[in-house]
Amino acid sequence: MTGSTIPFRISAIETSQFAFIESAYKDDCDIKMTAGVPITASDENHAIQVALNIEFKCDSASFIILEVKVQFEIEPESFQSLFVKKKKKMGLVIPVGLARHLATLTVGTARGVLHERLSKTKLNALVLPTIDLTKILEDDIVLDKTKE
Repeated sequence: MTGSTIPFRISAIETSQFAFIESAYKDDCDIKMTAGVPITASDENHAIQVALNIEFKCDSASFIILEVKVQFEIEPESFQSLFVKKKKKMGLVIPVGLARHLATLTVGTARGVLHERLSKTKLNALVLPTIDLTKILEDDIVLDKTKE
């Protein structure tokens, strides 16, 4: 599907997890951040859901945990074009370019959620840094599916 445009729209945003554990944070600690980008799809809704799981750690103790999920409704015909059958198995193949684009929108959304959630705390200056999605999403995403 290289070069193809896949029409979509954001159909839902959910902050499915947020925790700020103030007691785990110290002003002089070495802050580390981990990020995960699980991607799922719903055949029924013609949708791809991208989640961003973020964890900030102070030394080794987690002090911020955030999960934001953004659902992208894909134009039905384009969604159907993502299905591929190989050896009697049906899979949904999300091209890496599309996956990165949707993940970039999700990261921006999560940055806003984090900013708002921390705005009235002592960590109000903490900003979600840029995330190199080319290191996380390196290949097309293949989701096993059972297609009717």
